[in-house]
Amino acid sequence: MRHLLMGFLLLTNSLCAAYHLRLDIGPAFASIDMLTSGHTVKTYNLAAVRGDALIMPIEGFCIKPSYLYAGGNATLNTGGVGVGYAIPVPCIEHFYLTPTYGWTGTKFKSKIDNFSSRGQYISLEASWTFIECWRIYGMGQWCWSRVTTKFGPFKFKNHCKGPNYAVCLEHDLNETLSVSLAAGYNTSLSKEKHGLRGKGLKLGLAYWW
Repeated sequence: MRHLLMGFLLLTNSLCAAYHLRLDIGPAFASIDMLTSGHTVKTYNLAAVRGDALIMPIEGFCIKPSYLYAGGNATLNTGGVGVGYAIPVPCIEHFYLTPTYGWTGTKFKSKIDNFSSRGQYISLEASWTFIECWRIYGMGQWCWSRVTTKFGPFKFKNHCKGPNYAVCLEHDLNETLSVSLAAGYNTSLSKEKHGLRGKGLKLGLAYWW
């Protein structure tokens, strides 16, 4: 039960072009399956709000913090920060690859499940402006974390790992505003196949500086 929905959470633009800061916030939806021995035992459907930022202090180098809060039949707080470097692909115009390394933290609480985790990840993100004012982003990521689960007065620690995938379509409204629709999927399991499977959607409004 790793840093929840990291595929969803780290779907932040890989390229800032001539800009140095991007802020993105919007409503989101998260569906979280709790797994025991690889089988779903409980599903939580949560309404959420998520914020992302992309900071590029020098050309190519980027810092990407993100945070999500979700509520419903459970509460979820999760966030992280990654650092990466955008590399242009010479043979494809306006196409960039961004290898990234980062850290995450998650707290999840319901009447049944109560856990927190801290972890790290590596990812490769792609960004392509395929026509003017339209971009598509994709991400593949591998995460690993240390998880603390609470049952009453008892605490259990475990290690989880798994892949995350995300895709996003973005459209520029003008020189400083854009809208986006993003989707993500991830799994995070212990060696006993205990953990979670997460799916998410986000509608975002971004401002560029």
